[in-house]
Amino acid sequence: MNTAAIGRRAWQLYRVLVTLIALACLAQLFLAGRGVFGIRGDASLDDQSSLDPHRALGNVISVAALVGGDHAPRVAPPRHGRSSRLRIFRLEIGAKDT
Repeated sequence: MNTAAIGRRAWQLYRVLVTLIALACLAQLFLAGRGVFGIRGDASLDDQSSLDPHRALGNVISVAALVGGDHAPRVAPPRHGRSSRLRIFRLEIGAKDT
C-alpha cells in the first residue's frame, strides 16, 4: 500500500469532517432560534420539545469534535514534521515536564 496516498486521503476526510462540523454549528443557530420561538409558556425550559433538535445536533457536534480532535495528530499533512505531531500528542495526553 502507498502510505502517502493513505495519508492524503485521511487528510481529505478530516477536512470534510471539519467542514461538516462548521456547517452543523450554523444549523445550530437556526435550530436554537426555531426552538426559542416555539417555547410554550406553561413548561420549564428543560421540558420544551421545541429545543430537542437543537440538543440532539449539539450532541452530534460534540461527538464529531471529540473524534476529530482525537484523530488530528494522526492525519496531520505531510508538511508538518514528526516533531510537531509528537508535540501535539504530548499536549493531548497532558505530559508534564516536572
